Amino acid sequence: MISLTLNVALTAGLDLAAINPTAFAGLNLAKIERLRIQYGPAQVRLADLFRITGTLDESLEINSESATLHGIGSALNSGKITLNGDAGDYLGAGMRGGEVVCAGNAGERAAAGMRGGRIEVTGSVGNFAGGTLMGATTGMKGGALIVGKHAGARLGDRMRRGLIMVRGNVGPQAGSQMIAGTLALLGGTATGLGTGMRRGTLLVADRDAVLPASFVVTGCYALPFVAVLCRHLAALKPPWRSRLAAFTEIERAVGDRGCDGLGEILIARGE
Repeated sequence: MISLTLNVALTAGLDLAAINPTAFAGLNLAKIERLRIQYGPAQVRLADLFRITGTLDESLEINSESATLHGIGSALNSGKITLNGDAGDYLGAGMRGGEVVCAGNAGERAAAGMRGGRIEVTGSVGNFAGGTLMGATTGMKGGALIVGKHAGARLGDRMRRGLIMVRGNVGPQAGSQMIAGTLALLGGTATGLGTGMRRGTLLVADRDAVLPASFVVTGCYALPFVAVLCRHLAALKPPWRSRLAAFTEIERAVGDRGCDGLGEILIARGE
């Protein structure tokens, strides 16, 4: 494992989008130290900011107390990145494979445009997690984002495929403009669930969730596919199994009918 330890106090944002196990392939430590990264308005050597140790393999560890390390895991294809600390914006943006583990919080647009792989954030994520990249018309297209605490507004905005699971609370308009995919919301919810939703599934543990007027409640059911989905989610995060127990029965709502949408919000109603 190659280990990067931040050894200066940052005064500007640092772009680490190009720093990943694939970029290190075939390089020795001396060459890795000379890699250029964007630090504010200037480019600097990786070794100007980080102490670099370890041996080359398919894993990278980043140790930092700064929340301005942006783009970690962007476009990752394979391997594993572990961040011991907080991440900046665009954690795992455009990721296609591999794994990113953040042992802290992440900023805006974590997993934006993600296509594959797995991102796990033990803390919270900012607004537009699983949303769109700049200029794109669709958000997350595959893979899984797992959030241990809370998520900001517009979680899964324009999401097309994939899974997002959040243990804590989510901000307003979770699932906004969703095209497909699954959001598993295991904490509290805010206003505007599924606003502009066309298809996809919101699994909602909050029994007091307020549905938009443009969603139509179809009834309460014990659906086999929900049981299968919950078993899959429990396998991803076994400690959260108890939060999935109430989905033995769900109240189903369809919408957003304001845009002829056929998405579904499934609210836990089991004991």
